[in-house]
Amino acid sequence: MTAVFRILVVCSGNVCRSPLAERLLRARLDAALGPAADRVEVSSAGTSAVVGAGMDPRAATVGAMLGASADGFVARSLEAAHVAGADLVLGATRQHRAAAVRLHPQAHRYAFTVREFARLLAAVRPEEIPPGDPVLRGRAVVTAAAARRGLNPPARAEDDDVADPAGGMDRIHREVGVVLDRALKVPVAVLAGRTAELPAPPRSARRAAAGRGPRDRSRPGGAARGARRSGRPARASRRRFRRVALRGGAGLLGLLAVCGAWVAIRGLQAQHALVAARAEVATVRGSLLTGDVPAARAALARAQEHTRSARDLTGDPVWRTAASVPYAGANASAVRTVASTVDGLATSTLPALVRAAGVLDPAKLRISGDRIDVGALAREAPVLDAARTDVVAARGRLDDIDTGALLGPVAGAVAELRSDLADTAGSLDGLDRASRLVPSMLGAARPRRYLVVFQNNAEARGTGGLVGAYAVVTATNGRLKVTTIGSNTDLHNAQALPVELGKDFRAAWGDDPALWVNSNLDANFPNAARIWLALWQRQTGQALDGVLATDPVALGYLLAATGQVRLQSGEVIDAVNAVRLTMRDVYDRSTDNAARDSYLRSVAGSVVQALISGRGTPRAVLDQLLRAAGERRLLLYSAHASEQRDIARTSLSGTLPELPGPYAYVVVNNAAGNKMDYYLQRSVDYAAGSCASGRRTSRITVTFGNAAPSPDRLPEYVSARLDVAAATRSQSTATGSLVELVSVYGPLRSGVLRATLDGRPVMIRSGRSGSRPLWTFPLVVPPRSTRTLVLDISEPAAAGTPVVPVQPLVRPAVVSVSGSGCS
Repeated sequence: MTAVFRILVVCSGNVCRSPLAERLLRARLDAALGPAADRVEVSSAGTSAVVGAGMDPRAATVGAMLGASADGFVARSLEAAHVAGADLVLGATRQHRAAAVRLHPQAHRYAFTVREFARLLAAVRPEEIPPGDPVLRGRAVVTAAAARRGLNPPARAEDDDVADPAGGMDRIHREVGVVLDRALKVPVAVLAGRTAELPAPPRSARRAAAGRGPRDRSRPGGAARGARRSGRPARASRRRFRRVALRGGAGLLGLLAVCGAWVAIRGLQAQHALVAARAEVATVRGSLLTGDVPAARAALARAQEHTRSARDLTGDPVWRTAASVPYAGANASAVRTVASTVDGLATSTLPALVRAAGVLDPAKLRISGDRIDVGALAREAPVLDAARTDVVAARGRLDDIDTGALLGPVAGAVAELRSDLADTAGSLDGLDRASRLVPSMLGAARPRRYLVVFQNNAEARGTGGLVGAYAVVTATNGRLKVTTIGSNTDLHNAQALPVELGKDFRAAWGDDPALWVNSNLDANFPNAARIWLALWQRQTGQALDGVLATDPVALGYLLAATGQVRLQSGEVIDAVNAVRLTMRDVYDRSTDNAARDSYLRSVAGSVVQALISGRGTPRAVLDQLLRAAGERRLLLYSAHASEQRDIARTSLSGTLPELPGPYAYVVVNNAAGNKMDYYLQRSVDYAAGSCASGRRTSRITVTFGNAAPSPDRLPEYVSARLDVAAATRSQSTATGSLVELVSVYGPLRSGVLRATLDGRPVMIRSGRSGSRPLWTFPLVVPPRSTRTLVLDISEPAAAGTPVVPVQPLVRPAVVSVSGSGCS
């Protein structure tokens, strides 16, 4: 597969600059590269785009004047997958660059504004750009541009932005078009290998690129020429000049030594202050996580003292002068930037967060057992959004520091703070999203109704397990109420798939998901949720607002927070026995389906009722919910598109990410109609190979084990074989076997080179799930045995370690990864 260099242009909507920049860049590259233009992909996305809209007519007119067509443009909303999949991100402004980095923090290495990128490229030497392949040129020039951040700063920070023409006059749109076209000429020339067309860089940039300081304009020979002109002997004039120069040089060296000592001493003091401040900020964060707001306030006050000290130590005239010295001043400038950035966050952002944490304490948000204070959440949303913006902006300032020009300790401190801010931005992003989602989803504006599905992992399905029990829950202004509870025997099937999910889905699963027992064969949870909602509406006429799915393992987690529940029969269910009782013992007790269904309904209903009635401390319940979400045992889908876009960025979504890089999600679907998956054991090993020519060969090894006791000790309902397919019967007909359809969702743009089962070649069916390849085959694991699948795959050479999610079944999987990311 031919490698492609991907450029993503980012702005704040379909009427802003990104469509125009995208189309101009595409047109210029087509003209400059000719047939090789297919090797460079250009796309755009908006941070607040009107999805599906075309280009603003005024921008389209300007594009036509400059030779760029608006035909076929459709606006799309910026997502993390777009940023992660790009080789170069060009934002219209620094805010748009920050928005991209917030979605995918690793993008700070390749995200620029359009004008910033052109400015940095002006300092790149032609010999740094490899000839030939435009993909290799593109990657090299992104690296070279990133290395020059901080060496050639703009006169004003806003000089790197492109003005927003939205709502402006036609003249403004024309001016913006000219600015964009001028800035894009530089990257186009670089990607086309036409470095002779690059504009001459400023003299300071040329000297910086060559590794030299400012030109020394003192000319000793000039004194002699002046002496000769005045009639003095040249030799005497030169002796006098040397004496003056030596005296002046000695004085200058002495002054520099004093200044250097001053900077060194104050720098050490500033370092100590920043280390102390970092420790106090960690205390603030830990205190907030445990709900101890007073301790957080006290730690914040101490942190502010340290950051104020560091800012003052690095802000005096001597330090500012040291920071302005070319090359040598890079360290002083970096320390000053770090100190001022940390102090700004400590004095403005953190106090607002600590105050908000006091309001958003889970114990305070739960007004009563069954009601959440959604109004308080909504009121704090602007505070959280502002804090997130501050942190992203701070991260942007640190990203502009060229750590390659710094001493090791200074570069390490910058890297640590970048990491801290990335973590903080991620946490704030989640809080900000929750403050928007929770009020609307809990019925702040109007009542909501949700389908709650309990999956039985003893009979595996793509999203976890067979649909067993269900409930309908209403939410009104933060108050929750269970209105219906039932079992899968109440649910009606359809003859054909009740919702259109695309040709790839149909090719993989056909109309089987029209049956409730097969409705969640695909591992991508939004597909299952949409099928469930459509089947429910077909049966009841009710259009529900979303779906929440969970399983007995997650119910056990919740019981650890709420405490045990007692059924009407008097039996006690707790965190220890919940899984065993609901997925094993229930089948030993009775052969009557109705009795089993009734038992499972009572367990699910009792746990849900304990949860919404206020049992357990709010923080303990929240911790267990987060644990379940992290294991894909708590999944959420909203039928409202804006809410679902936010959910899709969280672990609750159950989506398969479109991110590039090594990836393997191994999923099984029970093909025997039994409950043997209670005994399934799994291990997955992903060995990423070495990188060469943009590709690499990797190996995915999956071991399946059957830990069931002797089949004669199992109820027939658990161990029976209902499969009739020759592909499974030919492997083994033994009762008590695990019979599975194995699916492996692989890395983007990858393919299977060789597949073996227990060392013998095995046929693999290839399909697709979204952008991911989907490889499937039937498998039978006889009692007390193991089977080993090995897939040798060819995948793109990408950065990052392998990502191996785990299907939420009864027993945990053992996962191991090896191999490093490609640079």
